[in-house]
Amino acid sequence: TFGGWYTNATGTGGTAYAAAAPYSSAANITLFAKWTPIARTVTYALNSGTGTTPTQLTGKYIGDTFTTAAATGFSRSAYAFTGWSDGTNTYAANSTYTVGGSDVVLTAQWAAVSYSVTFLSNGATSGTAPTQSNLTAGQTFTTPANPFTKTGFTFTGWNDGTSNYLPNATYTMSAANTVLVAQWTASGYSITYDGNTSDGGTTPTAGNYVTGSPA
Repeated sequence: TFGGWYTNATGTGGTAYAAAAPYSSAANITLFAKWTPIARTVTYALNSGTGTTPTQLTGKYIGDTFTTAAATGFSRSAYAFTGWSDGTNTYAANSTYTVGGSDVVLTAQWAAVSYSVTFLSNGATSGTAPTQSNLTAGQTFTTPANPFTKTGFTFTGWNDGTSNYLPNATYTMSAANTVLVAQWTASGYSITYDGNTSDGGTTPTAGNYVTGSPA
């Protein structure tokens, strides 16, 4: 800001004159404008992040430098911190920033984290596991048809540890890697007995059984 007129270019060690003040002299004189630097503030914004916002900086002047805040004490679910933006450029944490002619707001920048999807056969005797590209939290995909075979069992769906999903269901990604495990139900079989022309005794009673149970 303008601080008046001085007879010395440095604004110190001379005579000061306020703006619009009367002045008289019997000789030529050069009066120099004095400028007082304006203190600027540096404020941080977490941009949907949670945690502790870095401390605001005050008393910074044009040309001053400071180190941008470290990427600690705050986070954003399903996102990775990528730096601080002043609206024009993005600066990494712990980098050098030079103060300009205005207050500064440094806003956290985030990149969505992608998560993997894995399919497990859960004891299948044959078949190749499906593949699914990585996805970010909130994205969806369609659960695949069963590619596996498990002798004596029938496929009933996919389980993520919490819920079961049939093939062709819509699955919404959470902020974590996902494992979908094939679910199986033992197949049922009937056993009947034939005396094969026997001439005595009683034929055992027929029964229904599932894979692995004693007959």
